[in-house]
Amino acid sequence: METLYKPSVDVTLLSAAPLYKERLLTVILTGMGDDGLRGCRKVKQLGGLVLTESKETCVVYGMPKVIDEAGLSDEQAPLFKMYDKIRHALL
Repeated sequence: METLYKPSVDVTLLSAAPLYKERLLTVILTGMGDDGLRGCRKVKQLGGLVLTESKETCVVYGMPKVIDEAGLSDEQAPLFKMYDKIRHALL
């Protein structure tokens, strides 16, 4: 897969999503660009869960913003609440 970003969130998620399907929890935190968009789209197609960091705590609201605007985020949360969101999703 050709990608601008190395390492690449898309490469990782496109590899993991078919293996873990609805058991895959993806968390997109602060970052630049659209790396993760294709991967999150695949995660959602296969029934996985996607959480994104909210704008208020992002250093760079690029990656989470792209995921949010594409309608792929199941929930947004500030960084200081992400642990609880992850824990809750795993229960």
